[in-house]
Amino acid sequence: MPNITSQNAAAGSAMLNLTRQQVANYVILYDDLTEDERQVLDKMVEVDAVREHYNPELSDDIWSITNKRVTTEETADYLKLWFKLFFRHPDAYIQAAINMWYGYFYPDYVCKTKFYVFYELHNISDSEYLDIRYPARYAYERELAESWKGLLYKVPLISTFYGIGIYTWMMIFTLVCVIWKRRWRFIAFMTPCIVTLLICMMSPVCGYTRYAFPIMFIMPFLMGL
Repeated sequence: MPNITSQNAAAGSAMLNLTRQQVANYVILYDDLTEDERQVLDKMVEVDAVREHYNPELSDDIWSITNKRVTTEETADYLKLWFKLFFRHPDAYIQAAINMWYGYFYPDYVCKTKFYVFYELHNISDSEYLDIRYPARYAYERELAESWKGLLYKVPLISTFYGIGIYTWMMIFTLVCVIWKRRWRFIAFMTPCIVTLLICMMSPVCGYTRYAFPIMFIMPFLMGL
């Protein structure tokens, strides 16, 4: 039972990724925390280590200095402080949110997109428990596909479709058209994409392609509809 409780606490703490990024950015930009505020924040994340670990586009570094055993009461105190600091310097929060979100909206972010393609063309995974390999029979075809992928990635305009931002704006355009023409039944088709985008915005990293695959795969179909 203690293990389950600990896992639930860690999962709940992970949901606060964006809030910690915002508070970390606040600490870096404005050194005006009172001693009581520092004590409250220290129970969630090591304040003195924030400057060294803060990465605007990745919350994993701040997560590494987060207290994984934070109690419900300490979390509540932290959220009260988070809310209070927002009204003191809202710009720090807005900047942190933009740093975590812009990869899902800015088409030019393609240059920094992580593809999660297996570049090792033989072993996908090789460990004590798992050994999955590509068939050697199709090595040439895989290498050919990889070379074409790399070539198209460098072609202007076409390379834009490797990123997420263009698909997000396609989704927004499609949603506006659906509302404008009052074709409400199509909202059902749009809902999974909207939910996926919201989940992406709550994810620990900015603009990773694999998180947005559902949107990227279905948007041409939805625009056709």
